[in-house]
Amino acid sequence: ITLPADVAPTGSFVIIKGLNGESLGLFPQRANRVRLVGCVRQPGNALMQVASPDKLFEYLKENWPQVDWDEALTAESAAAFVTGTPSYFPPITYSARFQVTTGPQGQHQQLGPEGGICLVGDALHCFPPDLGQGVNAALEDVHVLAQAMAEADNRVGRALPLYEQRRRDNVYAIAHLLPIGVPYQYPLPFTPKKLLWYIDFLVRVLGHKLFPFAINQPIAFDLQNPKYEYSDLLGKHRDTTRCFQVSGLMAVTGAALLYKAGVGFGVTLGIVGLGVLATALLLGAAMRRGVAKGYA
Repeated sequence: ITLPADVAPTGSFVIIKGLNGESLGLFPQRANRVRLVGCVRQPGNALMQVASPDKLFEYLKENWPQVDWDEALTAESAAAFVTGTPSYFPPITYSARFQVTTGPQGQHQQLGPEGGICLVGDALHCFPPDLGQGVNAALEDVHVLAQAMAEADNRVGRALPLYEQRRRDNVYAIAHLLPIGVPYQYPLPFTPKKLLWYIDFLVRVLGHKLFPFAINQPIAFDLQNPKYEYSDLLGKHRDTTRCFQVSGLMAVTGAALLYKAGVGFGVTLGIVGLGVLATALLLGAAMRRGVAKGYA
């Protein structure tokens, strides 16, 4: 769509809220360029049921009257949207092995001696855009591959094993960060799993605010921090998870022992609470790390 600068400032990501409670997200773009609109909807959403360009214009004008849709959207683009086939977010997949070489003494009809094939980008790690890391991860693949080629004097058979060795941990990590990163940013129906995720998220936020030396904040806050690799973020998340798990186990065990010893409920609760807090902080401080490797 094409919008004036007062509605969609140049170079900025813009969200236009509609009367139906939904929003349109416009990706950043330079001046005088057509803006792309992201429409992430469930298959049964009313927008996905629009069957003609006229109905599309009617739907857009009704829900986003602040936009001059006759100027913003061409008839050709409206027809392309209505007749197009929606794409779906891919399932999270990755490959633990992503290179094959013929070796110094090997020979292949197409590859030749010391040739090989490797995977990069979506061929290596495919996932929904929940964390906004698809392009970033692919660029890292290419960067690490270029470094490996330079160190191996452009000998493919030597460079590809080095590339796989250096990317293995991060490929594994990015695939395992997706389900725990920000999986419920879209309007999804309520589930117990969704509630538990929000509780876990809030506990980590509050824990980090109160005890930053022991509790790591949720990974969503560190994704843009250049000093952390994906494997570092996964390691930090798992450290805090283990801290919570051990503390919870000790709380249950301590409460059971005190109750069996005949200690009153209030005293039991106080002793267990202090013990769990102390254990969590000590474990968290001991397990915190700056770099985490060896997950693949």
